[in-house]
Amino acid sequence: MAILERFRSVVVLIILGWGSATTAGATSPSGTQELVERAQAAHASGRFHEAIKQYELAAARGETTAMFQLGAMHERGEGVPANIATAAEWYQRSADGGSVAAMKRLANMYLDGHGVAKDFQAAANLYQRAGASGDANSLFLLGQLYWKGDYAERQPALAMKTFEQCARAAHANCMNALGIGYRLGDGVEKSNALAYAYFKLAVEFGDRVAADNLLQLSSRLSASDRALGEELTSSTRKLIRRP
Repeated sequence: MAILERFRSVVVLIILGWGSATTAGATSPSGTQELVERAQAAHASGRFHEAIKQYELAAARGETTAMFQLGAMHERGEGVPANIATAAEWYQRSADGGSVAAMKRLANMYLDGHGVAKDFQAAANLYQRAGASGDANSLFLLGQLYWKGDYAERQPALAMKTFEQCARAAHANCMNALGIGYRLGDGVEKSNALAYAYFKLAVEFGDRVAADNLLQLSSRLSASDRALGEELTSSTRKLIRRP
C-alpha cells in the first residue's frame, strides 16, 4: 500500500511539473513571438481570421505589436467589420504599452477626430511621448503643429522649443525650421548668426531646402555676423546626438 501511495505521489508531481513547464513555455517571450510571427504570416497571406486569433493571443500577453496590428485590422476592416472606435481602443492599449507607431497613429486620430473626439492636447502629448521614446520626427510634427496653428492657437515660442529638442537629435528639418525662426524672429529673438548656424547644420545633415535658405542669408550677412555664425555652428554641432 505504501509503495502504491508513493507511486501516486510521483505521478502527481510529474503531472504538476509537466503542466508548469507547458504554461511557462506558452507565456515565454519566445512563445509570444511565435504567435506574432504566425499572425503576421496569416495576415500577409490574407487569412485575416487566423491572424486576428493569433494577434489576440499575443495581445493578451502584453505584445504591443499585436495590439497595433489589431487596431490596423479593425480600422481597415480586415477579417472584421471596420470599426474605427475599436481600432482606437487597440491603438491606445498599444501606445500605453510603449509602441511609438501606435502613439503616432493615435495622435493623428485625435487631430482629425477619427474614431475619437478631437483633442489637440491629447495629440500633442502623444507626439511628445513618441519623441521622448526616440522618434525625433514626432517632435518635428509637433513643432509644425505649434508653428502653423492649424489645429489650435499658434504657439511659435513653443514650436521653437520643440524644434530645438529634435534638432539635438540630429533631425535636419528641425534645424532648418530653427533657422527660419531665428531669421524671422518668430518665437525667438531675431538672430542672423543663429539662423546661419542652423541652416548650415541642416545642410550638413541633409536638408536640401536649407541649402537655398543658407545661400540667400549668406548673401546679406555682415562679416561680423558670418564670423559669429561660424562660431555658433561649431559650438551647436557639439550638442547634437548623432544616430
